[in-house]
Amino acid sequence: MASAPRLLVGAIVFGTTFSSWAFSFKHDYERDHTKATVKMWNSGTLTTEKTPTCLLLKPDGTFDAFGYDAESRYRELADNNDHMHYYFFRHFKMSLFKQLGRAGTKKEQLTIALEPVHGVQDQNTLREVVASNVVGWGGIMVNKAFEDFLKELAGKDVFEQFKVHEIEDWLCMQREFEVKKREIRNSARRVLMHLPASTVELCEKERKLCFIDVIASTRYAELVEIKRDNINISKIVLFYLFGDPTKKTVMYVKKILNYNETKDIKAILMVGGFCESPLLQHAVKEAFPEEQVLIPSNVSSTVLRGALIFGHNPECITVRTLKYTNGDKTTTPFKAWLHAVEKN
Repeated sequence: MASAPRLLVGAIVFGTTFSSWAFSFKHDYERDHTKATVKMWNSGTLTTEKTPTCLLLKPDGTFDAFGYDAESRYRELADNNDHMHYYFFRHFKMSLFKQLGRAGTKKEQLTIALEPVHGVQDQNTLREVVASNVVGWGGIMVNKAFEDFLKELAGKDVFEQFKVHEIEDWLCMQREFEVKKREIRNSARRVLMHLPASTVELCEKERKLCFIDVIASTRYAELVEIKRDNINISKIVLFYLFGDPTKKTVMYVKKILNYNETKDIKAILMVGGFCESPLLQHAVKEAFPEEQVLIPSNVSSTVLRGALIFGHNPECITVRTLKYTNGDKTTTPFKAWLHAVEKN
């Protein structure tokens, strides 16, 4: 039975690293299915379609700020040494269905939209070919590799102190790296990033060495240069940072394409934050020369737009694949007076 038309549909994406929301009206959807109003987030230095999945709670546990606002607010508190009793969370997932239910949202007004592998049918509807699956890699793995790189460069203890005591500088480095992740191409030779003076000062204080000598003692001696207040990083290091998550992504797609159900797949659609990386795009195109690799112009908001289309027209997906099914075997409850003890 078809559901009643919805005059307004909203979509929320809670990602491990970035989140956002968007909405579209029925009349706009009927003119252009992809037309949507996507929230634009301002960090102070750049405007993006997504904001970091960061939450700041007040000392009493109530909401204070989210996203870029949470980062900026926490940074201000830290500058005044007023942050110790606040709760700052980042890189987390939310139990969306339960939380919205508690907020008073009716279940019939809430739909969870998954991201499985689809096949297009003759009637321009979608058939779910492979059930949705959550994997533990992506852009967040590149961030983790970047942190490990800085730990090895300056020393683990120095880096941990830097994150705790120089919060503003660390947040600025993270934001800049997020921008660089979307700019680094396969042809890049080096990438220049700002190096906070606090990093150098803290490292030299703790290690009792000039920062250049500290770098010279690591395996990055020939791959990293310090130029005034910038760090010049070789492409070898950058490719290493992206290497593991990129390789795992490609291997996972190859695994999916080896299924009998996916033998007729002709195209790969790249969506989501990590797919903004030119390095990942190049790797996918190189690994799958026989498939058409489609990269929308608005990669980061494509999932949101797809969720809105699904919200307006839930019947667009006509066949689903269950990840698990109920079995047809049963066991008899143990009865002490009837069954042997070892059967319990």
